Amino acid sequence: MKAQRSRGSVSVDMVLMTPVLMAMTVFAMNVGRGADTSAVIRVAADHGARAASMVARPSMVSAAYSAVTQTLTASQSVCDTPNIAVTATSTTVTVEVTCRIPTGVARAVSVEVIDTYRGGS
Repeated sequence: MKAQRSRGSVSVDMVLMTPVLMAMTVFAMNVGRGADTSAVIRVAADHGARAASMVARPSMVSAAYSAVTQTLTASQSVCDTPNIAVTATSTTVTVEVTCRIPTGVARAVSVEVIDTYRGGS
């Protein structure tokens, strides 16, 4: 008699658990995309700072902008319009990239020493 009562309980369990499993999968995918986007923005800031550190001071801003936009374009990032700030001191150049992404705002800062032997004097 007990076997008759539990008949079909596995299918009911699966029907009830499927939405939960799907929600967990979508959540994991969104977390992964967010982490990937943050990493891409960090790499773009690094490339921008490195490019700016290897050119003369008048060309630093344009070199940083070019390197950041090329990196973001090549990676097919979800960051369409990045805010790029370039600040140079006597020895370092700092590039800050801020992007509005679907889950919030991603920000990365990179600092490089100005390479005086390559024209960054």
